[in-house]
Amino acid sequence: EKAVLYKEHTPQFIQEYDINTYCGLSCYIPLPQRSDLSRYYKTLGWYAAAGMQPLIEGMEAADVLAPESRAQ
Repeated sequence: EKAVLYKEHTPQFIQEYDINTYCGLSCYIPLPQRSDLSRYYKTLGWYAAAGMQPLIEGMEAADVLAPESRAQ
């Protein structure tokens, strides 16, 4: 507890799982097969505050995160 200066978490994950306990650090790594997670993370305040919006939208525009949308 002395080493942790600040702690915060979202109350729920994907409006489905309550977060009651937590520790450590989690990371969001966009996965092409989980567009549902990408949509969810875009709704969180830290997404834009951390500068994720241009990064993720750039990846989507380059079709890196949405390979299922490529013409077959």
